[in-house]
Amino acid sequence: MRLDAPEAGFQQRYRRVMSASTEPRRDDIALGEPAVAQFRERSRPALALPGARAELARLVASGEIQREPLVWTRTAALRPFCLVIGDTLTLALAAQHGFWVTTTCLVKTTLASRRREQRTRRNAAGTAGTAGKRARRRDGW
Repeated sequence: MRLDAPEAGFQQRYRRVMSASTEPRRDDIALGEPAVAQFRERSRPALALPGARAELARLVASGEIQREPLVWTRTAALRPFCLVIGDTLTLALAAQHGFWVTTTCLVKTTLASRRREQRTRRNAAGTAGTAGKRARRRDGW
């Protein structure tokens, strides 16, 4: 254990201390609470938080650490490193208190063509309704 280890509560929670390397390794990654909650919400809503944490820990073991985020993440993962699991799950990594902590969980979702058409129609109808409301408000002044 390093002499400059973080406070005891943090260490009990994450249980891993970062290696001397400036680049993360899978062994250096600790799961952050927001990332676990996002993973559960976006990918495994039927699981309780402890179950989602265990599932995500299993997936982290098979992930690949990359400097460049995947194209579909756009600018959402603006961290120097991310852990990519398959082509559908990305975890942003940040160095915190001597650990590499997952800060954000991004899940790539794909819509069926029928669902995409429904969403497009709904959005188009909402835009027209909003524009109409703005016009009525503007004319009322």
